[in-house]
Amino acid sequence: MNKYAHLAPPKPAEPGAGYSVAFGCKRKVRYSTERKALRVADRRFRKAGVELRVYSCPMCQGFHLSKKKDWRPR
Repeated sequence: MNKYAHLAPPKPAEPGAGYSVAFGCKRKVRYSTERKALRVADRRFRKAGVELRVYSCPMCQGFHLSKKKDWRPR
């Protein structure tokens, strides 16, 4: 094994496969497509009036929902 392997960035997730990503992404629901995430966001708005925004995650290559108006990767 390469002694620098622990420094490599996480690999993108394959759709439908288990994945391991940074702590911040691990706790969130991952949607494989933007369309699925948009449907959930729309359903939550109609049911509870919660406005959610869909964003593409650079860590897991999936999509997440956010209450924040503006999201930028660090």
